[in-house]
Amino acid sequence: MTFFNRLPRRTRNLIAKFALTGLTLAILFVFFIPLAYGIATALKTNDQINSSDAPWYPASVRTFDYEGKEYDVYIVPTADGETHEWALYKKGRKSSQFIDPDNPQ
Repeated sequence: MTFFNRLPRRTRNLIAKFALTGLTLAILFVFFIPLAYGIATALKTNDQINSSDAPWYPASVRTFDYEGKEYDVYIVPTADGETHEWALYKKGRKSSQFIDPDNPQ
């Protein structure tokens, strides 16, 4: 006799029901993945769809208004190992200038 056969009938039925329910939920999860992907993609903006580093969920780029112009805000690592959210003010090839949105002065 196997271990499963030595269990009481009620316990075997309960285990079988849990296994069937788990299998059904797993199949439903796999079935609904394309639907969830389609909904998330439909809610994204064109800029987010074209951006390779955009999150998988619909989100907008954070911007900062400074002297009448809007600048994108980036997470910038610093030399001390910390990261800050700064707005890119002047883009450069070797170095760039950033503005702290919390303290623009």
